[in-house]
Amino acid sequence: MKKHFVILFFILTAHLAVISQTGKDTATFVPQYRHGVLYTIETSIGTKHTGFIVEETKDYIVIENRNNFEKVEINKSQIIDNKQKKQNTRYTEEIFGDNEHAANYMFSGTAFLFSEGESYSNTHYLIYQNMDYALTDHWAITVGSLLFYPVSIGTKCNFKINDYNYYGFSVNALGNIFAGSSGAQFFWGYNAMAKFTHGTGNKNFTISSGLLAINAMMIDPSSSQYFFNIPFVSGAYCNRFTEKFAFNGEVWLFPQTMVALAGAGFKYLHSNRIAWTFGCYTNVISENNKLKLNTNTIPIPYIAYARKFK
Repeated sequence: MKKHFVILFFILTAHLAVISQTGKDTATFVPQYRHGVLYTIETSIGTKHTGFIVEETKDYIVIENRNNFEKVEINKSQIIDNKQKKQNTRYTEEIFGDNEHAANYMFSGTAFLFSEGESYSNTHYLIYQNMDYALTDHWAITVGSLLFYPVSIGTKCNFKINDYNYYGFSVNALGNIFAGSSGAQFFWGYNAMAKFTHGTGNKNFTISSGLLAINAMMIDPSSSQYFFNIPFVSGAYCNRFTEKFAFNGEVWLFPQTMVALAGAGFKYLHSNRIAWTFGCYTNVISENNKLKLNTNTIPIPYIAYARKFK
């Protein structure tokens, strides 16, 4: 089983490396249109199209009519006029376009659908990296690594209820796949999570609950238990207030100890492919059965680098 686990990891890593190289080779292409914005396009052959830009290459754009979901490919050389069209929407998509980096807040993530064939990496402190590869719009494989050393592998699934509500699940196995034994050194534990997201990519919140199970032998070799189970709940919020910046905040609560962690930061949306997050994390303590920020501790700076590969 361990041998199969190692082979699976290297196949996935090699596949993501190919995708990464493809992303680098096409990085010089600069989009002219904003995804998720409503346009009216006129062409030299006399056609007129109104819809949302959903795809763009060096020579073509794809525009989608969201009333009937019909997509039309248009040659850029034939475009003689394009105008952004105002629309009545619930949030800010008409102003800023789609948020291509809506998958994550800081450490927590949303339940928005994936994009089949795309991969997305989120690197915390430039040390710990999560890499997701979307098998379909609903399923993704996820790999975690510490300084490029693999420490977790799992799967995620997200589903859409309607235009503003989504739910998802994830499960990950944690361990050292190169350990010399099959015991606690090899298998550290697992985590499982369920989440619900409301909103759009530019303004949303997510509530989650889950379980972190740690191999008991790692903590107490004489323990008769298989796992030490740590339940948790979390809440996160995103508000994109300019085209290039979004505010992100999140809280993680561990009910058994009534201890929590809170983080807040600003995400810089450098491009459709790259984003940076800068913020800080602090702990929250319980006092008189109420949670409050611990002002006696110094907040820990937080930095993350995210990149999307197509």
